[in-house]
Amino acid sequence: RQPLRREREVWIRDSSLGNVPVQVTTWRDLIARYQGKFMPPGAGVYSRAEYNIAKQLASEDVGGWHARLRDLYNRAYPGKEVDHNLPLIEKFVTQLINKEVGKFVFERDPPTFAAALALAQTKTATDVTFKTASRASIHFVNPPAAMADHGGNNSGRGTACGRGTRGKAG
Repeated sequence: RQPLRREREVWIRDSSLGNVPVQVTTWRDLIARYQGKFMPPGAGVYSRAEYNIAKQLASEDVGGWHARLRDLYNRAYPGKEVDHNLPLIEKFVTQLINKEVGKFVFERDPPTFAAALALAQTKTATDVTFKTASRASIHFVNPPAAMADHGGNNSGRGTACGRGTRGKAG
């Protein structure tokens, strides 16, 4: 929980406590009190439904999905703990588009929502690195026939002996 800065202490009046001023100490508390006061009851049901059907979008990277899911969860369940929330962590992991990344993270059983993101980003970066490296090294895996020639000339044009002489003596 991130506390509010000292110079920005917030006092709100809580009608459920007889309109007594109440100090809010964290952003989560402020949001929860705001939503409780101004959000219609149906908004909570809609927010939970939105959270329940959420999946990573094709246009989202892993970090974007993580941030969007956190936001959806905070709107659906204001004031609830996020970082050590096992169902939230599992939803993040199982709804990743790349199932290999999801399986990688799931097998490592991250203890926090932040740790799940770190594992997913590490796996994604590793996969991209190796995919890029394998594309760049195609020329070395399957060398052209001219490079496989054991003669001194690798240009394929030939000299007085070897390939490219067409039977002419030099």
